[in-house]
Amino acid sequence: MTSSLPTTSTTSTTSTTGSTSTTGSTAAPRVPPPVVELRGAIATDLVGYVREKVVQTLDHGVDPLGPARIRVVRHGDPARERPVVASAHVDLAGRRLHAHVVAADAREAVDLLVDRLRRQVGDEHARRRPRHLADPSQAQDTEALIERHDVVQAVPTCASDAVAIMEARDEAFHLFVERATGRRAVAYRGGPTGFRIALDDGSAPSPTRPAHITRSSRPAPVLSPESAVEHLRLAGLPFLFFVDPEDGRARVVHPDRRGRAVLVDVEVGPGREGSGP
Repeated sequence: MTSSLPTTSTTSTTSTTGSTSTTGSTAAPRVPPPVVELRGAIATDLVGYVREKVVQTLDHGVDPLGPARIRVVRHGDPARERPVVASAHVDLAGRRLHAHVVAADAREAVDLLVDRLRRQVGDEHARRRPRHLADPSQAQDTEALIERHDVVQAVPTCASDAVAIMEARDEAFHLFVERATGRRAVAYRGGPTGFRIALDDGSAPSPTRPAHITRSSRPAPVLSPESAVEHLRLAGLPFLFFVDPEDGRARVVHPDRRGRAVLVDVEVGPGREGSGP
């Protein structure tokens, strides 16, 4: 790489920017080029590489409703083995797809991100907005809306362990019991560092929480399971963390690979506690 950006650089989707140029074709592309944001010491020629890879991934029969948004961030902490964080947000035929990866360098991060996004796009094309979530009027009760109910037995653990489990399993989220507070919590990808946790009541987790994991101060919304499924569908979210007003228990609802809703609960099970903060 020949140059770097010490500060934020956000590219335009309609004209050439920096060292990136559009193709010579005069016809408008069926898939709009993504909006690419670079932060940290990343060469500007990465923009063209990102655009080419992402357009190829999305050009498979279901048109995006707008340009994808790609963000690549290089953190300056020399202690981080994988300092580059890349994320993608795509509105594909009315469903929002999110992908997030970490890597040692920027091009590796883009390749991993595109690979993960390609799998999500393939799944989305296969199901084409299934009727179970697309039209709730066809379902008459919660049992019809919710395809499966999973109960996870877990020992109280810490934020860093929850994030590590989520990464190892390539999960969109990880529901757990926060060891310092005893509250239900969820780890997910988001925020300025790429990893975030939220507790059901919005309270702060352990003061020894690592700096690379941020927290949400917003409490989980209070919703019935059927209302949570409807909110999930309308917002196009990858998952929804909520509190059931019937028993005050925090739960998660998310779509499976066929687009049908799965309800997830976490209970404290036997075993040793997590290894550290």
